[in-house]
Amino acid sequence: MKLLVSITIFLVSILGLAHGSEFDGWCADHFKYVGKPWAICGRSKDYKVDPLKDTSDWDVQLQETCQPVLTDPTAIPHCCSKWVYDQVTIFRTFHTPQIPAALMRQECHRLA
Repeated sequence: MKLLVSITIFLVSILGLAHGSEFDGWCADHFKYVGKPWAICGRSKDYKVDPLKDTSDWDVQLQETCQPVLTDPTAIPHCCSKWVYDQVTIFRTFHTPQIPAALMRQECHRLA
C-alpha cells in the first residue's frame, strides 16, 4: 500500500512540475550526472517516426513554454545539460532549435 501511495505521489508531482520552471530544480536534484540539468521538452522532427526510437532530429523548447503532456503527448519532457539549454535559448528567437537524435541521447535524460 505504501508503494502505491509513493508511486501516485511521484506521478502527480511529475505532472505538476512538468509545466513550469520549477522542473529545472527537479532535474538538477535527480539527474546531476548531466551537469546542471535543465528541463526542456522536445518532439521528433519527423512526425512519421516513432519518437520513442529517437531516430530523427528533435525540435526542442524550454519546459516552461511546453504544454503539459496530457494536453500535448508529442511534447516529451527531458532533463538536459546546459549545452542543450544554451542551444534552446540562443536560437529560439530565430527558429525552433533542432538537436540531432544522437546528441539528445548523449546530453539528455528522457522522462517519458
